[in-house]
Amino acid sequence: ATGKGKSLCMQSAGTLLGGVTLVIVPLLALGADQVTKILRANQAYGVVKGYHLDEIKTPERRNMIIQELLHLNPDSKTSIFIFASPQAIVSNTAPWRGAIHNLHLKRLLRLVVIDELHLYLQFGLSLRSEFKKLTSLLLDKLFPPTDKRSHPALLVMTATISQRWLHIFHKMTNLSFLPKHILWGSPDDMARRDVNISFFLGDSILKRMRGSLIHFLQSTLYRKAILYSNTRNTALSLKDTIDNLMDANDIDGDSIVIHGELESHTKFYRAKQFTGAHNDGVLTPRVLVATSGCANAGIDCEDVYWVIRQDMPPSILDLFQEMGRAARRMDKVFGTDHYIVIFSLSSFNYLFLRAHSQIDDQTPPLILTKAEKTAIQLEALMEVLDLLVLDY
Repeated sequence: ATGKGKSLCMQSAGTLLGGVTLVIVPLLALGADQVTKILRANQAYGVVKGYHLDEIKTPERRNMIIQELLHLNPDSKTSIFIFASPQAIVSNTAPWRGAIHNLHLKRLLRLVVIDELHLYLQFGLSLRSEFKKLTSLLLDKLFPPTDKRSHPALLVMTATISQRWLHIFHKMTNLSFLPKHILWGSPDDMARRDVNISFFLGDSILKRMRGSLIHFLQSTLYRKAILYSNTRNTALSLKDTIDNLMDANDIDGDSIVIHGELESHTKFYRAKQFTGAHNDGVLTPRVLVATSGCANAGIDCEDVYWVIRQDMPPSILDLFQEMGRAARRMDKVFGTDHYIVIFSLSSFNYLFLRAHSQIDDQTPPLILTKAEKTAIQLEALMEVLDLLVLDY
């Protein structure tokens, strides 16, 4: 389940193993957030450091970190966490790959973590292609099938995965897990999140939620909301509507939008603005408007109380990820956090037609054929339809 301590598993294992832990993250915001948490934590077991490779821009800084890694004493209690997106490793960064291989040869690379696995498999051609390159350039060399004794420990984490997608991961990487080494969450994990869930049939968030949203934003200055939609145009329209609503009702704060057509560094910057990790003194973000998959992982903000989705979710896995953005506080009070889905049959039609459009896609398949991809998306959509409409 989301927000149930997966990061703690990675941090604890890496600290106890010592040496270097490589954490592969799909989103820039995830890596930056994890480094911030590691550097802030009180360490009772040796020295723990963290670096985010995507944020290291100069050769001088890169070389300094590489030298620190390669000269690490194998017997010391120092643990170093390296966070990197696949792009940071595969794109013109031979020095990083060379350093990681040297760490592996010296037995200093103790743990490899793949975080938010579902994002590599399910969202976006660019993510999947970069992960496939990462497999051939790095993972195949770290985990050769002929020499399993040389393998570092491997930890793969996600809050939302199925057996089908695990099989696809195996096809993509040739890495597989024994059944006893796969730990599944239980329904009780989500039940303890104390999130009120509501489903409404309708076309617009503002028609259904206008009064409630105004009251929520006026009630306190620090509580935040996230609004999800399926398309960039809907997200941009929602942002304009929210801005006008806040201005008309003298509500302090600003809205931010994140969608798939933004550059990675822009998504990263806006996510940090919303969570409060970056304060430019200009914006006071209260509402994040995002498209499916762009901000349903990596947003770890205790101030998020409301998550609202306009349009039918593409899959139940999306629903779980979005719901998991709320109730992330240690001292949460029952009844204060909400996940609200406002869907229409027209949004179902959009997703249905979008899935079928895969057949006409001219890009070469990476792992799945276009027909297989369409079948998976339609199956996921029918599960959502069964949950939201047939049980409505």
